[in-house]
Amino acid sequence: MHQRILFCLKWRVVPYDGASWGWIEPGTPTQPGAKLLSHGLNNSCRFVVDMLNEAGVEAKLVQVADDNEIWKEIVAYDPTMVVLEAYWARPKKITDLAARFPGLPIVVRGHSSTPFLAEDSVGFPWALGYLNAGAAVGQNDMRHVEEMRFLARSVVGLSDAEARDRVPYLPNYYPLERGPISTKPNDGEFVDVGCFGAIRSLKNHVGQAIAAMMFAERIGRRLRFHINGDRLERGGQAVSMALEALFADGDHELVRHAWIPTHVEFLALVAEMDLVTQVSFAETFNIVAADAASQGVPLVTSAEIPWGSPFFRASPTDVADIAHKMHAAWEMRFLRRDNPNRLGLKDFDFRARQAWLAFLED
Repeated sequence: MHQRILFCLKWRVVPYDGASWGWIEPGTPTQPGAKLLSHGLNNSCRFVVDMLNEAGVEAKLVQVADDNEIWKEIVAYDPTMVVLEAYWARPKKITDLAARFPGLPIVVRGHSSTPFLAEDSVGFPWALGYLNAGAAVGQNDMRHVEEMRFLARSVVGLSDAEARDRVPYLPNYYPLERGPISTKPNDGEFVDVGCFGAIRSLKNHVGQAIAAMMFAERIGRRLRFHINGDRLERGGQAVSMALEALFADGDHELVRHAWIPTHVEFLALVAEMDLVTQVSFAETFNIVAADAASQGVPLVTSAEIPWGSPFFRASPTDVADIAHKMHAAWEMRFLRRDNPNRLGLKDFDFRARQAWLAFLED
């Protein structure tokens, strides 16, 4: 049977002038003066779709304004499976789609860990609602697979076999060959540290900023701490104010970047960094970290990023440990293509591809 996998993602846009201060989620993708917002979820979906097509599985990614438009895309594409990326469709809509397209497998793929979902008013209620509606609820992290399978058995009442089938492991995939890897020239005065991504409390920007100051002073440089300064989510306003206070005086500098509209442009910015830190409190994959690894930029992560190298893995609650691991990554900065983080991501990609193909075979 020829497979046709339809991936559906909710549309997000920014104004055409490229400034993300007006970042919005409109009622329609055809809103005048708007274009697709490049963000981690969009990129991760595209990467999986491209990987499947390269592996010989026909797949397509579409963007819809809301869950009322899913049925139109199903009719247009006639897929053998539908994958809804993240928890944005109402559980009732899953029930409606199952009645409208009997026998069509529907998978809702989660991208968030338990701490993140705990802050989302619809996270767990909708995840359990999808299971009750008959959909599969895939996860991109094995830890959350086990948690959701437990809930499928304990709360929804599925058997062990049903829980395994209805909560599959559907990991991220990242294309590593994305442009040349080159060593950033150093002027001997500044060190550029990137801590990109939406500003929210679970990203741990403040702890990483303090650690970056410690690291910079240890190597005798002035710090330029780079962030995406205009997308504040879930406690992000307080985090932003704390960062401003840290850099208000002294020799170090906070550099705010507007949300960059394309992934290629963002990769170019990442490649300008001496070091990238993603020592988060909660993650499942982390596209920004993968961007740094792909460009051969030294990277420090927390244990939340499954493919990150243990050599450069720090505790998010230990600022001194983060600074120490930053120094270790800095000392190995010339291992661009063969750095341990990049090799870890390459191995993760191999196993992710196998996991997707095995799931589709079943």
